[in-house]
Amino acid sequence: MKKILAFLAILTTFSVTHIVKSDVVVTIKHVDKISQEVVKTEKKTYFSDDLVYVEKPQIAGYIKPDSTIGAIAKNGKTLTFYHTKAITVTLELVGKDGKVLETQTLTKPQNTAETYRAKAELAGQILASAPSQDINFDKDKKIVVKYKEKPAPAPAPVATPSEPVAPAEPVTQPSQEQSSVANQAPQQAVTPAPSQPAPSPYTIDISAPYTGYVPDTGFGQWMANHIVAHNPGSGAAFLALNVGSLARINGAVYRVSEIYRIWGPPETYPGSSEAKRYKDVYSGVDRAAVIFDGRMTLQTCADDGYSQVWIYKLAPA
Repeated sequence: MKKILAFLAILTTFSVTHIVKSDVVVTIKHVDKISQEVVKTEKKTYFSDDLVYVEKPQIAGYIKPDSTIGAIAKNGKTLTFYHTKAITVTLELVGKDGKVLETQTLTKPQNTAETYRAKAELAGQILASAPSQDINFDKDKKIVVKYKEKPAPAPAPVATPSEPVAPAEPVTQPSQEQSSVANQAPQQAVTPAPSQPAPSPYTIDISAPYTGYVPDTGFGQWMANHIVAHNPGSGAAFLALNVGSLARINGAVYRVSEIYRIWGPPETYPGSSEAKRYKDVYSGVDRAAVIFDGRMTLQTCADDGYSQVWIYKLAPA
């Protein structure tokens, strides 16, 4: 009996805890991380105890969040989630006739950047735009990448057909009189057929004397390792260069390593402006440090001398 009473006494020292669940209402504000504007406000109701875990949701037009990102909230609490806008850049790869050969899309978080490298050849055409460009994902936009007709290969040397060999005549010994006449006949010289010159491995092969200025015609070196020419004019020859092309300049051999299209200085290119000076036409990146970095450089007008400039950077081959 004493044991039973002791057991009952132990039971009375324990209490049973009941977890009470109810509606927990949380207000969620979704804010654009860049503009700080409120994109969306919503309320969510959870059937739980006092605390709930709220997962950061996907918002249309914004980067998908990490599934592990969330927050703990109480009933009546307001949570704020920040979202980064998803920026889409569409690249249209356009052929010589203006038709779109291929379309590419790149989607990145707003205010990030990426270097885009175009295909050197597409649909039998070669790249006419810069081989690489820095894309700033500041807003949705379209970039056109141009291709041009592939140069025709140099014609192969034409072999001269050989004369058919006549069947051998029976050999007869000439008489002494015939031998005397044959010895007196004049000898005719045999002229070999001219050989075809081998095609040049150089896309351009030029001489550019130091001038200190841009000459009206021809090529001029107006500063150390910087060669210029007009387009239309002699500088149009530069437009045949692609990354990897070989060029011989003043007897030295170089290979094209980079190509840029920039806005010219407004004092010499009236279609440009001070804000655009030396900026990349495609990405807006400032190229001044690249243009005057001491490497061998070719420069010519990109749009008939109006506003833009092609810059070709060369490295010793």
